[in-house]
Amino acid sequence: SAMNNLHEDFAYGQHGDAVYWIALPLDIAADNGTYTLLLGYDESPIDADITRLYSHSMRLAALYLGLVLVTAIAFSRYLASALRQLGTAAHRIATGRYHEKFVPRNTATEIVELSNDLENMREELVNRGQQLGEQRQYLRTLLDHIAEGVVTFNFEGVVQACNPAALDIFTGGSRLPDELKISDWLPDFYPSDLTDAGDLRVAKSYLGQRQDGGFITVEVTLTPIEHQGQYEYLALIRDISERKRLEDERRVHREDLAHARRLSSLGEMAAGLAHELNQPLAAINLYVQGSLRRLSILQQCPEEIKSSLASASMQAQRAGDIISQIRGFIKKTPSKNTLTDANTLVRETLPLVETELAEATVTAHLDLQKNLPTLMLDRLQIKQILVNLISNGLEAMEKTAIENRRLTIRTRCTGTDVTIAVEDQGSGIPEDLAGQIFTPFASGKATGMGLGLAISRTIAEEHAGQLNANAHTGGGSIFTLTLPITEAEVMA
Repeated sequence: SAMNNLHEDFAYGQHGDAVYWIALPLDIAADNGTYTLLLGYDESPIDADITRLYSHSMRLAALYLGLVLVTAIAFSRYLASALRQLGTAAHRIATGRYHEKFVPRNTATEIVELSNDLENMREELVNRGQQLGEQRQYLRTLLDHIAEGVVTFNFEGVVQACNPAALDIFTGGSRLPDELKISDWLPDFYPSDLTDAGDLRVAKSYLGQRQDGGFITVEVTLTPIEHQGQYEYLALIRDISERKRLEDERRVHREDLAHARRLSSLGEMAAGLAHELNQPLAAINLYVQGSLRRLSILQQCPEEIKSSLASASMQAQRAGDIISQIRGFIKKTPSKNTLTDANTLVRETLPLVETELAEATVTAHLDLQKNLPTLMLDRLQIKQILVNLISNGLEAMEKTAIENRRLTIRTRCTGTDVTIAVEDQGSGIPEDLAGQIFTPFASGKATGMGLGLAISRTIAEEHAGQLNANAHTGGGSIFTLTLPITEAEVMA
């Protein structure tokens, strides 16, 4: 090839792709010119070796890189598996699944140690959880078996929780209603009033309202508590309705005993007065009877005078009989039973209350069944019952319009008994006395002693009978006296 890169001392160049040459001029004289030293170098064998070496190096590098990659993948899978196991175990612990034991499948020392630490933590959490569960169950058992109701509520009065006893007191055992406020159970209680420290930890009585609409008396003790950074109230509620009822009964009993002692003294006085009054009443009756006999001789005596004197004699006789009965009641003398029928007793009783009927502007309507069987009884005592029932009916109709005042006396035979019913159109039986109108000293009248119906029922029971009271469908009351028929009449 042509000389390139000529220098003063040498020249060099390339022949083809792999041959390199260099020419050095020689300082040797010659006839036909100068001599030049030409050196050539063929790189083809070296290039082949380098190519082979490069190829081998690349293959080795690729193999090494593959080994590194495979090792990295295997190690990453190994590490990822261990981490997944640890993550799964940690997730179980975080979600409260303490009882699933963790067994590591990796043998690396660090992984095993970390796994063991995690397993120890799990076992510790299991033990602590069991202890907390036992304590919680113990506290729940205590709350479930406390006889008093336990209720927690916030400052707005919204009930947060309660024990079964509280549900029994107010709901009869049903579940806790949603969005319940303490005022739903305690209408007179307002949480906003709890600003006075004196209202706390002091038992106070409140009116409680049950879910069925009934009312009870409860005793409430409040204690402030802090829960999750907010103040709430813990209420200990005790149903004292029965205790209050017993206290009221004892109070009424003490009052009744005091009243009975006063009546006992009055009874002793009445016995003496009965003895003293019986004689003048007998004298009055004799004088009236004598006047009637003298007037009967006179031809010009008006019948009205005779009738009035006869009524006066009858009332004097009645007063004497009542006084005699009072003496007998005090002395517990036996009854004087005779055979009679209910219709006769009713007709004989009406003249005794004729004046009261007229003053009350009431007419007695009789509904008497005919041919009633005879009864063995004390006529005076049964008349006393009828007079008492009629008088009570007249007093009950004091506020009834005159045109609506109606007193009905009805007799019936029911097979083995005879009933005498006294019906009025009055105000009825007061609700607060409905269950105790026959109890001594229980009276709905301001001036009443509460003994009339009690004595009347006692007389009825002494005759093996009954005295009951019921509400009338059209208003008013019905008092029914039931008396047994004599054995001979029943056999007939």
